Amino acid sequence: MDIENAQIHLSELQEERRKHKIALPGILKNKIVIKENDIILNNNEKELEPYFPNIIKNPLITLEIDNTNLENYNDHSWYQTMSTNISDPISKDNSTSNSFIKEMTNIYNDDDIIKIGILFVGLQAPGGHNVICGTLDYLKKKNKKNILYGFINGFDGINEYNFMELKNEYISMFRNSGGFDMINKGVKNIHENYINIKRCFKICRHLDLNGLIIVGGVDTSKEVAILSEYFEFVHNSVNKQNHDSDVASITDTSNITNKSPSSIFIENQNNEFIDDNTYHQDDTYNIVSDISDEEVKKKYPKKIRRIKKKTKIISVPTSIHNEIKNDKVECSLGFDTTIFTTCQYISYLMSYIQTYKKGYHFVKVIGNKSSHIALECFFQTKANIVLISEEIKKKKMTLNDIVNFITNSIKIRYKNGEKKYGIIIIPEGILKNVQDIKKLVNLCLHFKTEFIKNENAQNETTQNENTQNEKYYNPDLEYLYSPSKQIMNKFKTYIHTNMDKENLDLFQYFPLFFQNQFLAEIFSDNFQYNNLGVEDLLAFLVKKQVEVEIDEIELITHYYGNEVTSALPTNFDCAYSYILGFGCVEMIINKYNGYMCSVTNLKNILSNVNKIKIVGIPIYKFIKIEKKEKINCCENDNYNQLFIKEKNLGIKTKARTKKVSLNDEYFLTYKTLRSKYLESDNYRILSGIQYNYYIKGDNEKLVSYYKSGNKMFTNDNILYKSKMENEICNRINFTIIGIHNDIENCEKKNEIDTHNFDKKNEQNFNCNYYKHLNNLSKVENILTKGIIKFNTNLIRHNTTIQVIENNFGNKINCDTFNNINKITDFYIISENTINTKIMSKEMSKNITNNYHTNYNYMNRNDSIYSSFCKSVGVVMLSHVVPGVNNILVGLHQRLSINNLKLIGFIKGIKGLLNNETCIINDNNIKSSINLGGFPLLGNQISYNTDDNEIVHIYNLFNSDNIDKIIKSCENNKITNLVFIGDEKVISIMNILNEIFIKKNINIKIITVPISIYNSYDKNLIECSIGYHTTVHIISNIVSNIQRCSINLNKYYYFVKIPANISSSLLLSIQLETHCNICCIGEPVVAGHLINLFTIVEHMSLVIIERINRKKNYGVILLTSNLLFCIKEFDDLCKDVDNNVKTEMEVAQIVNQEFVSDQ
Repeated sequence: MDIENAQIHLSELQEERRKHKIALPGILKNKIVIKENDIILNNNEKELEPYFPNIIKNPLITLEIDNTNLENYNDHSWYQTMSTNISDPISKDNSTSNSFIKEMTNIYNDDDIIKIGILFVGLQAPGGHNVICGTLDYLKKKNKKNILYGFINGFDGINEYNFMELKNEYISMFRNSGGFDMINKGVKNIHENYINIKRCFKICRHLDLNGLIIVGGVDTSKEVAILSEYFEFVHNSVNKQNHDSDVASITDTSNITNKSPSSIFIENQNNEFIDDNTYHQDDTYNIVSDISDEEVKKKYPKKIRRIKKKTKIISVPTSIHNEIKNDKVECSLGFDTTIFTTCQYISYLMSYIQTYKKGYHFVKVIGNKSSHIALECFFQTKANIVLISEEIKKKKMTLNDIVNFITNSIKIRYKNGEKKYGIIIIPEGILKNVQDIKKLVNLCLHFKTEFIKNENAQNETTQNENTQNEKYYNPDLEYLYSPSKQIMNKFKTYIHTNMDKENLDLFQYFPLFFQNQFLAEIFSDNFQYNNLGVEDLLAFLVKKQVEVEIDEIELITHYYGNEVTSALPTNFDCAYSYILGFGCVEMIINKYNGYMCSVTNLKNILSNVNKIKIVGIPIYKFIKIEKKEKINCCENDNYNQLFIKEKNLGIKTKARTKKVSLNDEYFLTYKTLRSKYLESDNYRILSGIQYNYYIKGDNEKLVSYYKSGNKMFTNDNILYKSKMENEICNRINFTIIGIHNDIENCEKKNEIDTHNFDKKNEQNFNCNYYKHLNNLSKVENILTKGIIKFNTNLIRHNTTIQVIENNFGNKINCDTFNNINKITDFYIISENTINTKIMSKEMSKNITNNYHTNYNYMNRNDSIYSSFCKSVGVVMLSHVVPGVNNILVGLHQRLSINNLKLIGFIKGIKGLLNNETCIINDNNIKSSINLGGFPLLGNQISYNTDDNEIVHIYNLFNSDNIDKIIKSCENNKITNLVFIGDEKVISIMNILNEIFIKKNINIKIITVPISIYNSYDKNLIECSIGYHTTVHIISNIVSNIQRCSINLNKYYYFVKIPANISSSLLLSIQLETHCNICCIGEPVVAGHLINLFTIVEHMSLVIIERINRKKNYGVILLTSNLLFCIKEFDDLCKDVDNNVKTEMEVAQIVNQEFVSDQ
């Protein structure tokens, strides 16, 4: 890799994350001793003993400080996490006075160099890179000559002898980053071929490795146990053979097996002869000599030493599903980031429904075997409904039971508060635990086998009749991997003919799209429940029942899959993984084999790292015996014979998986809360991961304009720097359940506060959706206390409005607006030259009147209002964007200085026309500062009147609606309106201003420009509100997708970016993320459309070129307005307009398989 070129392309966030320092516990800053604790075997472990005799007696170990050594150490140097700082004070100042430091820095020779290998297996987990970083840093701290090898593509790197030496210059680009792409992960397990186990031993022997660290998920425990047992078996066998003087017994495999109690390793007797003059043969070579040395010689042609080291196997608890089952594994690596990233995405939906108060969102989250992620997300976000797979399985619920439960829940919410919104969390593997679905799957898989046999028999008969001399073609692949539509229809007919009524009714109960998806998965080579769109199925079936009683209800589906597993790790996972790397090195140095390194007391890893403990858990604790019918195996397949016993049973090991227990406190807490969360709204929004944030410190002095003695107002927000700038968010551990025990207290406190608040204040003011401070999450609390940087002159009384010269106004065509004087003038707010701290009310009146005179408003009929307005109205007239809450905050704070009242119209256009208002004050606005959405006032772009007439924004020009606006302003004594909206709203503002001036109505309207598209003229508005945040959020999501595609190495993701007439948003995201292909919606030449074939051809050429470079992955960005520049789509629209007259004709065309030329 071109490291220098790669470093140039790192984003600013990646650069900042690289610099993040991780505090190490005192254990790792002193000399370490290992404390062993014997373990009493349970019944399952006793059954494992015949198969893992060499590792079954491994004790539980704990890393502790050796208090007799290293009393003096340099604290600062051990807090460095960058291995470039090797020559630090610890090796310079203390080496003469400390014997342990001398031992670390001076006495190493070539034989004492530590060499360790590391590899990734299974699904990527955030924090995996930091395991490598911690391992390398600790190795280099001990001796600069120590070596760390990374095996490329997991176990494939071992089988193919594909590895690289990892150095700081390379790994520094991946510090505190997500994914497994530093050395890539493997998808194949080593136990699939017994030869590969011997290959693993041989490469470790040739590289002279002290240890091999395997970073993988739950299923990896089985591979670690097999490798650990095999390595011990080989070395123990050699040690026993060395006591036998008979040389012939060394090559007798049966003798070796008899000498070792292990019955699972039986070797071939065909040993290759190696010339001892060219290559030294150590004692272990006799056992693995049936593997050729040619590949490894080419890859690693160094001389082999006579004294070989025993390689130790250590694993790391990596599982985003948190399914590793052991009391000493409190939380698996990657779970925290996965939870928080998923909750972050769910939080966006919650902000949406709090603003618009519509839509049930069915959110499918990862979790094929267990519901840990779904349940944890429920606790974190306080969603309305979560489906627990384990509970569904225990209750033997059917699909219809689940649909009825969700339907009844929606009806309850509508009955109690007319709520047409909510969040429903669904684990992706839930259908595996639905009783009738599982029966249907098993039956269809059986039918598939019979169907393929019948089809093959017919094809064979036909082929023998027609082409007797041709080679027989087996069409299984066609059926299994790419079934055609004709084959699918034939299989449907086969199902209808042979399936019993109960299962057939269930299959027909599915919507058509799910039937096709279900059968396509049945025909796949490996049926996976998580590939089925369960969220789409449930949404369709629920809507079918709900819409009978509830009108205009929306059900939207979402799926947050593997992309969340590639997100940037939280500070928790960064620290956890980094410390695990240190622990693995210590266990290898102390020659412990067959262990999983873990950390306990994880709740202190960020707040008080010295309280954590590093433990080593014997790997056999994570596997169990699985008894099945005897399996068929080849006679020469020694690996499949490993677990065959004399009895008529096949003994097979299986990783122990932790599922949600329905009897522990974790689930019982959920049962006590779910009815509350179902009926009421207790949403906790966890916005973007806040690594560092400024908040106001209690003892912090202001450093601002007011430091010079100017008066400070109570509502001012000035930039502070807090002493706890890096501490607050570091102390937030987002994975509370299982680590923290404070959820019950938190829930009780929130329940009391919310209950009291609702009784006391629910009638005090009107609003769209109120968020009480007690219901805010920790992240929201931090954000609401955040400091807003702005020009302090704007909050002072002595400001004025000045006209500035410009030439741009001449380019604006304003002939339509004849009554708005000086519409092309540009104004700025500046500090008044009069040095007065507080202006009198009379001066304020004069300036206000003069300002109005400039706009020729003094000729209007002002008899209704006082000369100085007391109220300002604000209304949202377009879709909400990030940052609009702070528009309200700024308006309120500035107006309150002049004792002016801010009145908000609730639900946008509906509130403006129907006089539904909310008075903005300090109490109801402070829970919205710096947060997303627009819950206090809400939004409604259009609404249905009592006459079933739909009113849109462009209907505001109607005379009836203009009268309603005037009446709403009169009732609230409003003479100034603030419209918050996009480009269309600016046009509406000018038209209404023109009408009001023409009619002598004293209502003045200004607009705050918001837009996620940033399609304003850059000469007028540099950047619209909401654009920057939108670019950041979507870029973050696209970055996760990019990292996921790199790790999976087999998908091309097509990402559609929203756009209006401009593709500015798409281009900004492309500049941030550097995706492979970017398709904008504007034609290259104005007025000239492009052919669809041309777009497809260009994309295909890029993809083919990447495939030729062995890159089977990529991300393609498309803009939503791309269709408008495609010629075929334009022709289609014209054809439909000219020939299709009714909706019925459109429906017929959509449902037809083939559309006629007519």
